[in-house]
Amino acid sequence: MLVFENLPNEVHLLIHRYLSCADILYSFYGLNIRLNRLIKRFRTNVVLCQIEYKQLNSICQSILPLIGTDIFNLVISNDWKGVLSKVFLNYFSNKIELVFPNLRKLILPTFRMTSLMLLVDHLKNFKQLNEIKIMSLYETSQETIQIEDLFEKILSIHVKSLIFDDDTLALSFQNAKSIIYSHIEHLVIELKTIDDLHRLLTSFSQLKSLDVSIVEPQPQTIEETIQFESNLSIKSFRLRSFLYLWNVETLSLILKRMPNLDELFIEICTNNDTRLLDGTQMSSLFSLFTLKTLNYSIQFDYFEETNSTEAFRSTWNDVLWIENETKTTILLTNLPIRSQHLYLPYSIAIDSNYLRNYSNQVRFLTLYENSCRLAEIFPILNQCYQLERLVLRINEEISPSKTSSCLRKTKILIMFLSRNH
Repeated sequence: MLVFENLPNEVHLLIHRYLSCADILYSFYGLNIRLNRLIKRFRTNVVLCQIEYKQLNSICQSILPLIGTDIFNLVISNDWKGVLSKVFLNYFSNKIELVFPNLRKLILPTFRMTSLMLLVDHLKNFKQLNEIKIMSLYETSQETIQIEDLFEKILSIHVKSLIFDDDTLALSFQNAKSIIYSHIEHLVIELKTIDDLHRLLTSFSQLKSLDVSIVEPQPQTIEETIQFESNLSIKSFRLRSFLYLWNVETLSLILKRMPNLDELFIEICTNNDTRLLDGTQMSSLFSLFTLKTLNYSIQFDYFEETNSTEAFRSTWNDVLWIENETKTTILLTNLPIRSQHLYLPYSIAIDSNYLRNYSNQVRFLTLYENSCRLAEIFPILNQCYQLERLVLRINEEISPSKTSSCLRKTKILIMFLSRNH
């Protein structure tokens, strides 16, 4: 008679593909030495997400204390409106660094602010922890803490790499205490304003890599109290900002604070400064740095008073220049294309030049000025092989095509895509 435990290793590994990490630990750990070896990667990379309450209690009580020294990467979600993380803390709050002494990477998805603050208070004594990634942090009307206080607590954890994903709350960096965060070397963050970015550049003295998104428009004047010392440590800088209307002076002021850059990725918008379309002027700015990698992408939306921009096209070599049919928006990006984030009007994204040259690179795409006909975006999705996240901003005033499925009453639609490779 065939016994499950006697199945070949290959069959067990195929079965694992259809089970979550929690299912595998709960079902197979401790049955015998062979099965423990087969699930080794699930013991070193533990994911506590979308798990039943009974499973979670059993895993926390009987399994995690036995495999804690094997765990290098740990994912703790805030499922059940905060109950999951609370159960986890009930078991490990006072001994978390003792149970998981070799933890290198911690991923925290879908936390609300209060729940995350409770967990962060117990993350200060890890010896090996190198990276924290916070995903989809949100706030509710019942929050009793300020986002600035939580941010300060997170920054005080001694890790080299700190990542906030694009679905996390945009943060404001004030640093009223003038703290220097010299332990952080790699930072991915979404900030509210350019002033926040300038304050951050002053406070992170050993930062080597910075990926920042600016999400709120603000006046062109910079706050007078901000200091503009150079940050000599940053080698790689990515700027993503699709709502703020940029000009050359504002961009130059930021870049010149990082004189030792060798990788630069810029993805910005403007509607009034044609100098950002001028290859001669921009090349002069970029020549101030010894760049090994440069990706410059700008979206230009015409004002009625804007003169023709066609003359600027000849000032560039090796660029993709796309103008929509109504001559209201230009997308300019240098080649080869390395940008993975885009904020585009539908009229640009549907352009054949875009679909042919760029669409297979993008992972995070926001499309605005869409009609309510969902099927109109299918040609774009069909070409975006790497797309992970799509945000659609629906404009009900735009006339849709006659044939297509319709999205009614939807202003913003967010999709997370999974592709089989």
